[in-house]
Amino acid sequence: MDESEFYPKDRMGVVDEAGWRSVVEQTTGAARIARSHGLEFSFHPHVGTCVELEPQIERLLAETEPGLVGLCLDTGHHAYWKADPTDFLVRHRDRINAIHLKNVDGAYRERVLAEGIHSDRAFEEGIMTDLDRGVVDIAAFVDALRQTGYDGPLVVEQDLARGHPDTPETIAERNFRFVSELLAERAKA
Repeated sequence: MDESEFYPKDRMGVVDEAGWRSVVEQTTGAARIARSHGLEFSFHPHVGTCVELEPQIERLLAETEPGLVGLCLDTGHHAYWKADPTDFLVRHRDRINAIHLKNVDGAYRERVLAEGIHSDRAFEEGIMTDLDRGVVDIAAFVDALRQTGYDGPLVVEQDLARGHPDTPETIAERNFRFVSELLAERAKA
């Protein structure tokens, strides 16, 4: 994953063509190193970097070797920009080898995008929310995982807002319960 803290605050994710070439070359080099150790490589697109928007992710996939560079689809980072992670999963299932299951507060996202609120502030103020409370239809996403035969790693994740009234353990328990119930329902169907 590219590191958003690397960029100046007023130029988050901005690179010129030489910078982009460097990202592609370094990603390919890192993937080769991983493979030489028997590991599978997975690139994680991230808000605030030069691989955050769907067209940037598509370009990275187009410019890297399919059997070498996999993708970690983070549903929260993908939906931050109003992209549909379920649609993306279905279109690029062959490149996705890891999942971060996250959700986005839709009302706050609208404000963030309309007002140009910096992503650091958006994360600090809680743009990411519990799995059952956001704009990503987690049930539909899980169904798509099952329908496409996904069997790789899946991390349930939530970025904790500064001053959040709940403890990380309480949030993790709620998300665990939601995912467990969802999977139990799907197993019966």
